[in-house]
Amino acid sequence: MRSLSIRRVAPLVVLVASVQCDCSDIGDPSIHELDLPIAMIGPTCVLVECCQAHVVDGDCLEQALDEREAWAARARELDLQYEEACALQLYYEGPYECDGLAQHDHYWACDAVCAIYHGSAALGEPCELVGPHMSTCAKDLACGPDERCHAPCEVPELALAGQRCGSALGLLDVRCDVGLACDAEGRCVSAAALGQACAAEQPCDVDGYCGPSGVCEAKVADGHACESHVQCLSSLCAQNECVAPSVPYCVDPVL
Repeated sequence: MRSLSIRRVAPLVVLVASVQCDCSDIGDPSIHELDLPIAMIGPTCVLVECCQAHVVDGDCLEQALDEREAWAARARELDLQYEEACALQLYYEGPYECDGLAQHDHYWACDAVCAIYHGSAALGEPCELVGPHMSTCAKDLACGPDERCHAPCEVPELALAGQRCGSALGLLDVRCDVGLACDAEGRCVSAAALGQACAAEQPCDVDGYCGPSGVCEAKVADGHACESHVQCLSSLCAQNECVAPSVPYCVDPVL
């Protein structure tokens, strides 16, 4: 029986709690395809000890749900095959513990990664990356930042100019090459240096952030004053001070 017949009407925390695992008549665990976006945000954002010091209550859930609903909608537009077994594997066995850096997908063994949604594109063929563990590649392949299908252990870790990157599609573990930065659309572009003009379409180099005046300013080290995460070299501003994270945190959550 379905556990979620309405969406967003009840508080998101309640919805996430109810969708953790649906059960069929024979007692087997199940994540229905329409409930996938809510199931995906549970492991990253309901771990309150990982999130509460760094985001306003509810913001993490709202932001993550919108993003995951967009991924799922695009997968349906492309008529991709939903693999419930992979969704369950990631939900129950995923790197979601609050210790070390295990929360990030980059630390999965590459040969253990599966596809929640997949198409039929073969090795080396062009592909569309829809979201983390979602692409038009065949079931046992992965879509790299170069938008080609690769064996999971051979996906490039650095994106070149014009290639996919960053949080727009859940690629937090794919960085742009030297001299490039990830823009708001999730593409690597030439990075603006300190003192140069910047915007969402023209991001700053790795050691800078786009200041309120629209100019790249230098990020600051731990112990210095800050107002937002982007100002810190550690990417973490807590109580108006840049600090080094001691546990995974939910600034930009990803499955």
